[in-house]
Amino acid sequence: MRNSSLTVALVVTAALAGCLGGTPSGAPVSDENATERALATEEAFVSERLSNATCVDEWGTDPTVIDREAVVTDRSADALSVNVTQPYWYGTARDEADGASRARYRVTANATERVGGDELSPC
Repeated sequence: MRNSSLTVALVVTAALAGCLGGTPSGAPVSDENATERALATEEAFVSERLSNATCVDEWGTDPTVIDREAVVTDRSADALSVNVTQPYWYGTARDEADGASRARYRVTANATERVGGDELSPC
């Protein structure tokens, strides 16, 4: 009987932990996880664009005049929508620039998809 009571107590505790903690409104990922993933994916997007731009001599994604930001703007049963701002800077033979990309992401338990946003073409 004692083992049965312990098993029931553990199951109830686990069920309550899932209900009380975790993600709001049954969302597949937490706001924190979704914003971190969206920011990381946008930083990779910007890095890829700048590193492949033939006219760019140096570049970075460190904040200079604009801060990194991510905000959950919508939730559905299987995804969160996240708006992000990712700063960048670059230098060419003629110019130096500071800016930020702005994009919207759809984040699910298994994927982070860029569904809209600025294109970055420094050349």
